[in-house]
Amino acid sequence: MTGPEPGDQVLEQDGGRLFLAQEAADRIAGRELDAVVDEQGRVQFVSRSAA
Repeated sequence: MTGPEPGDQVLEQDGGRLFLAQEAADRIAGRELDAVVDEQGRVQFVSRSAA
């Protein structure tokens, strides 16, 4: 995939872009989303309560 699907929310920060389906965006509304890279270089997203 090279871009968002119709209806996706696009989150952009520090040059990174994340495309979220509306259902996923609704689930993390009001929360912080962070990306973590593991030792193998894989990216995982972590959702936590907003401060």
